[in-house]
Amino acid sequence: NASIPLPAAFRTLDDILQLPLQSITVGIGDPRVPQENGGLVRRWNVLRLYFQDTWRLDEHLTLNYGLGWTIDRNLNYDLRKPPLLAPILGAGGLGPTRKQWKNFSPVLGLAWAPSSNRKTVVRAGAGVFYDFLTSPPLDPERALLGPPGLGRQDVPVTSILNTLAGIPGVPLGTPLNFRGSPTSFTGAHLMSILPAIRASLVQGLANADPTVRVIQVRKLAAQRLFPADFPSPSALHTNLGVQREIAPDFVFSADFAYRHFVHSPGPPVDLNHFNSTRGPVIPACTGTQRNDPRAICSLGQINVALAWQRATYKGLLLRAEKRFSRGFQILSSYAYSSNTGSSTGNGFNLDNWLQNSGPLDTDLTQIANLAGVAQLPWGFELGINFSFSSAPPLSAFVGGIDFN
Repeated sequence: NASIPLPAAFRTLDDILQLPLQSITVGIGDPRVPQENGGLVRRWNVLRLYFQDTWRLDEHLTLNYGLGWTIDRNLNYDLRKPPLLAPILGAGGLGPTRKQWKNFSPVLGLAWAPSSNRKTVVRAGAGVFYDFLTSPPLDPERALLGPPGLGRQDVPVTSILNTLAGIPGVPLGTPLNFRGSPTSFTGAHLMSILPAIRASLVQGLANADPTVRVIQVRKLAAQRLFPADFPSPSALHTNLGVQREIAPDFVFSADFAYRHFVHSPGPPVDLNHFNSTRGPVIPACTGTQRNDPRAICSLGQINVALAWQRATYKGLLLRAEKRFSRGFQILSSYAYSSNTGSSTGNGFNLDNWLQNSGPLDTDLTQIANLAGVAQLPWGFELGINFSFSSAPPLSAFVGGIDFN
């Protein structure tokens, strides 16, 4: 449709390279990144301390309680941010990521048998729990906040410019980003200038001021940075239920469970709002600013890990169990539940990350299970396992577009 000449068939690499270029990302540098201790191997400490106790107040009431404390030292705690990031992180947010010392996990539960025969038990419990070892790869942040030439850098299309003259519609200096519509710039054109592009990018890092950070040279962060206050993922779990012995060896129970998850890891957020119609928070570079590492300007997105995702589970859980006796055992369970939350899969608003909430891909409204085993003559056993779950509800969304 764009009147671009193409081969009649594609049988070789040269045929494929006649297609128009859409976009390009170039990786340069050594992927081995020195760690905080100077070595190439990353080490960190994970520690959990806790106490718990059971207190039987009387023959009908029992309390369970405890307190835990967790530390997880797997982030980069030695990397300061340059002044370039002050417009999006604030002047007080340029320090290294701070260690979390207040990850306390209290738990409390009770079991109460109101009648003398103790065939009915009422139970309840609640607790706060912290997850650990949930961070994505951390070496990209070390490379971005280290001196030029440290680590491997993915250079996006906004920093890769056309150096070929005479291509219709693609003048010199045009970023090689043609996602909107095809042009006459082909894959073959790219291959002819790619060695020079790579050499120029490597030389640019080699000649850069060693006192500045890579992000000041690149003026963008395709990989994620971690803010000074990066929280640990946590969840509040509560439940309330009742259990009743219907007949000897046969017990029925019903519970309501509520679980609320906060600070869940997810895709990073472009705090620079580079693609916003209002323009980026850090002004776009113009003229000589592109090559001035001290200039406060940007050339692309600056992605920051904010752990902004939330999720809430609510479920009515039913369970009937015939304990093993008279040669057989049966266990059946049913859950009627919802699992909703905020994620980029439900649309995304860069000005309000929690605005779009909807069913998650784990939102299975109904789940039923049946299992049993029976003893047969001559030492044989017959078992059954059956599981059913409803399909998750349809969640219609437009991905990757912020309508705000």
